Amino acid sequence: MSDGFISYSRKDKEFVRKLHDALEQADLSVWADWQDIPLTADWWQEIQTGIESANNFIAIISPDYVTSEVVKDEIEYAVRCNKRLIPILYRESDAGWIHSALKKINWIFFREEDDFEKAVRSLIQSINTDLEHVSEHTRLLENAVRWQQKGRDDSLLLYGCALEEAEQRLTFNSNKEPLYTALQKEYINVSRAAKQRRQRIMLFATTTGLIISTGLSLFAVAQWRQAEVGRVQALSAASKATLNSSELEALLEALQSGRRLNRLAGTNEALTSEIVGTLQKVVYQVREQNRLEMQGDRFSCVSFSPDGATLVTAGERGQVYLWNLQGDRLAEFQANPGWIRSVSFSPNGEKIVTAGANGMVSVWNLQGDRLSQFQAHSGTIWSVRFSPDAEQLATAGEDGTAKLWDLQGNPIIEFREHQAPVRSIAFSPDGQLLLTAGFDGAARLWNLAGRQIAELPGHHNDVVWSANFSPDGQQIATADSSRHLRLWDLQGNQLVEFPGHLGPVRYVSFSPNSQQLVTSGEDGTLRLWDLEGNQLSSMPGHHASWITNVTFSPDGNYLASVGENGSANIWGLTGKEIAKLEGHQDWLWSVSFSPDGNYLATAGIDRTARLWKLEDYSFVEFDRHSGTIFDLEFNPDGQQIASAGEDGTVRIWNPNGEQFKEFQAHSDWIWSVSFSADGSQLATASRDGTAKLWNLQGNPLAEFKGHNGPVRAVRFSPDGEAIATAGEDGSIRLWNFQGDELLRFSGNQGYVRGLALAQMDNS
Repeated sequence: MSDGFISYSRKDKEFVRKLHDALEQADLSVWADWQDIPLTADWWQEIQTGIESANNFIAIISPDYVTSEVVKDEIEYAVRCNKRLIPILYRESDAGWIHSALKKINWIFFREEDDFEKAVRSLIQSINTDLEHVSEHTRLLENAVRWQQKGRDDSLLLYGCALEEAEQRLTFNSNKEPLYTALQKEYINVSRAAKQRRQRIMLFATTTGLIISTGLSLFAVAQWRQAEVGRVQALSAASKATLNSSELEALLEALQSGRRLNRLAGTNEALTSEIVGTLQKVVYQVREQNRLEMQGDRFSCVSFSPDGATLVTAGERGQVYLWNLQGDRLAEFQANPGWIRSVSFSPNGEKIVTAGANGMVSVWNLQGDRLSQFQAHSGTIWSVRFSPDAEQLATAGEDGTAKLWDLQGNPIIEFREHQAPVRSIAFSPDGQLLLTAGFDGAARLWNLAGRQIAELPGHHNDVVWSANFSPDGQQIATADSSRHLRLWDLQGNQLVEFPGHLGPVRYVSFSPNSQQLVTSGEDGTLRLWDLEGNQLSSMPGHHASWITNVTFSPDGNYLASVGENGSANIWGLTGKEIAKLEGHQDWLWSVSFSPDGNYLATAGIDRTARLWKLEDYSFVEFDRHSGTIFDLEFNPDGQQIASAGEDGTVRIWNPNGEQFKEFQAHSDWIWSVSFSADGSQLATASRDGTAKLWNLQGNPLAEFKGHNGPVRAVRFSPDGEAIATAGEDGSIRLWNFQGDELLRFSGNQGYVRGLALAQMDNS
């Protein structure tokens, strides 16, 4: 997104360069076509994109300008996009040739006899007038155009808080200039219809299930009644036997026997007395320890601590919660004033990082003290990750970039090869590579100098939601909206294609031993697979609809999932639900375990990050980002947490929720943030089309440019020698720390929104 698109005649280029430089010195980003290139379809597409992504259309009026057919096309396209027009009179022109759209607007005079500096101040004032409305108008237009260009893919529609905010703006700003276009209105209406359709499907499925269940029960009642009496008695006996060793199991068995008893009409009094007595005994002795409830909040992200003992969840209201595995909330803190998109523990389990819709990254300690905060991207950050050494953060943003940062928010490098928002970013286990995935359908592998090493090829008809490295560094897994799960080698060759889910696959992650995969999808289920594509187990997510994120605990024995309903769930690998954590007010986007497994960090749309102590479920809440937190990650030693999101900042916190660093990393959303293996650097991925590398003081070390659109994810390689990014252009790129692209993977059917890196084999 830029502050303005400059439309001009080539004969006025010298003046336009002077004006461009003056605006850049005022910290305004302006887009101008400097190249004298043929008027091809690709050129016109680039011009259209420049107009769409600009808040203002600045017209440099001169005799050559008003008679140009190309200029006329530019003006008319800007009018169709309902862009705010700012006419500048540079040279007097025949009024009859001036486009009618420019005639009815007050001009700013930049003639030779006019005061240039005064005119620049007037122009800056015009650009900054009603900036929030104009910026949101531009962002909505970009999303709507992308949706239309991608064949109106449902996965690109607005959801949750973003949909509600868009509808509110459409209602209250309907008469405000610039007006909403027909495409923008249709985009919002279709998004609302899709949400209502999902709700109807869920209701129909539930109702159908009840009808089938009732019918089968009536049909079989004569055959199972006697067997059911035996099961009730067996469950009651088992409850008594396990009461002293496992209170939870005893309670579940007693409740199950009670439910079965209620279904048996005409049961004798002796059996009823036995079951009720057992249930009373268990209830009096058992205290619930495995549920976390936060009224009015919805989780969107969840992560295990490195030791597997703690969960962190974050959600729609910007709150971060820490939980133990029994469901007790350890800490809670407000990390963001909006959606937290990503939350993650540092590798040592001592810090949490959050990121959200405002493009800000925040790092916290486990007490909810903010250690640092910075603007990493100009829009949403979809993913943020600590490097393995906990010294760096990597972010992935809506702006199409991934970035690497230190924990103080200093940019290290930016990755720009993605052609669309970057959804996910991950460091390799050694911290030498980053993997990004985005809306462009590709996953990209980078070194930490910003050089793309490899790209997983993109298929442009679909969205790649997630891509991850195996911990042993030998393979990459990708998941997309065509329901496919694919396994690749590091040269970009597809090894296995899995049958997938009943709907788009949202997230994929390897187990710590690299022998299993877990996936989550829009069908509301979690599925566990071996590497040959065999499904090992399946579990209902209990998230009402989408499961947005899932992660293994460090020991590989548990799974944590977050979803659209704002809750986080902890599971055993057989599909048994261990705990339910409820506290966020809206979708959770990110979840991360601390390296020691004692804490869980969560973040989401509610702009908060929460750190949960899994021992007793006390929590610390991190202070607010100014927008949704899209990613949150612990550094490798667990002493710091980096968060990033919609406000474009990266914030670094200690585990107490104290922020010790904040820096502006990007001008747009940060989708992903990641620490390097040694924890000394951060990488970020942004909607601005770049990824960046930072030290923990917020100093930029490198920038990765190459993606053709927002960068959705960024990760360090396990050996710390490269950075990988993934973007909306469908590619994954690998970079060195100097910003050179080393490798590119292009094989996904659309956006790549998530990735993680593995230990590279140097042989």
